[in-house]
Formats: sequence, C-alpha cells, structure tokens
Amino acid sequence: MNPEKRKIGWIGTGETSNSLVYQLIRYGYDVTVFDLDEISTKNLVSLGAKFAVNAQELALASDYLFVSVGREECLKEIFEDKYTGIMSCIKDDAIIIDLSPRKTDYAKDLKERLWNEEKVHILDAPIHDENNSAQHLKMPLTVGGDHAEYLHVLPLLKFFSQELAFVGDTVFTNDNVYAEYQIKYSDV
Repeated sequence: MNPEKRKIGWIGTGETSNSLVYQLIRYGYDVTVFDLDEISTKNLVSLGAKFAVNAQELALASDYLFVSVGREECLKEIFEDKYTGIMSCIKDDAIIIDLSPRKTDYAKDLKERLWNEEKVHILDAPIHDENNSAQHLKMPLTVGGDHAEYLHVLPLLKFFSQELAFVGDTVFTNDNVYAEYQIKYSDV
C-alpha cells in the first residue's frame, strides 16, 4: 500500500479514465470511484478500489477529486444538480482535478465559482481520448491552475501521463489542448 494518506476520489470511469485509475491502484494508492454506470467501476473494485454510493459521498471524503466525464452536460449535472450535485459537498481544502472536455465558458465559470468558495482548489487538465494507449495518455497532459496545488498532485499525474506541462493560471478546453498537441507533434 502506498503511504499517501490523502483520500483520492475519481468521478467518471469510462474507457480512458478506467485505465488511468488502474495506474493509481497498480502503484498502491487507495482510490474510491463513482460512475453513474456502476458496471464501468466493477473491474476497478475487483482490483482494490472502493465504490462510492454517490458522487456527493465521494466529494465529502476526497482530498484529491478527479472528475472525468465525457460530456459537458454530465459535468454540469455532477456539479450542479439540485439533488445530486457535488458543488456544496466538496471537502474543505480539496483539490479538484478536472479532466473533462468542455467549453471555455463553462470551465471559467466553474473555476470562478469553486475558487469563490475559498475552500476548494481546482486544476484544469482536460484530456482528449484520441490516441491514448491502454494505460497512458500518449499526448501531453496540460495543466492549468495554482502551482502549489499542481505540485501536490504531480506524483499522481506522473503515473498516467508520459509528458506533463504546467501552464499557470489558465483554463483550457479540450479543443485548445488538442490543438496544442497537434502542433507540437505534427512532425513526429
């Protein structure tokens, strides 16, 4: 078991996220997962992950909360739903790592609302599913947010990204991160 004492939560365990969570489990981290499609969490639970009954329970318990859902509508529901949303349930001083693809306006709005709470920190690191291998992102993971929070989660990010780029207090969308990737690797 890894000596990390902070609780790691992961919302959204689709194909790419499932592989990323697997890396954390493989290296001995204690991870709790949630997905509306409980079936997508079964293999992770069989490998040692815990299953959260709902996203609110997971948000209350997590020091590091990874959110990786495939559509912006799902992301909005996870955070804002009147009955099941996590916005008011996020643990004080938690760091949210948002890996979800979404539009710039929503990402900026979410970041402002979470930071206005003054109890939550957010890192913006949307992933693009294309060209990923079984357990690693092939493209660089570009991360925006506070440098101190980035350094907190850096050891975790290194388990599933071959190349990391910290860019400071920036909000990304899936499109502009992917565009950077295409420019950087177009000659490779």
